[in-house]
Amino acid sequence: MARLLSLHRIRRKKGFDYFIDTNPDRELRDLGALKVKRELCKNWACKSGDDAQRRDGDKLIRGIKWPQLSELRELFVARHGPQTWLHSEISEWQINQTDNPRDYYND
Repeated sequence: MARLLSLHRIRRKKGFDYFIDTNPDRELRDLGALKVKRELCKNWACKSGDDAQRRDGDKLIRGIKWPQLSELRELFVARHGPQTWLHSEISEWQINQTDNPRDYYND
């Protein structure tokens, strides 16, 4: 049983929750993953929980589903004013082929 618990802890040391909960930025870390996800959903049109789940074969994939990049930029400009975007010619989320990611958000 102890081995199962330690393997579970090892596997949990990745992903969004781990990133937030161990972030060197104290303010972000103190908010905690749940509050950050709630903020992202409330103010930035993200989806989390059941709304963001999908299946890849037999595997259930969970995470945060971001809106289209153009929509997210519009929301940001509405809140913070006009921006000069780095790589403004890019209007859709890009996939980094070298990391062999699963294309979760651009289906």
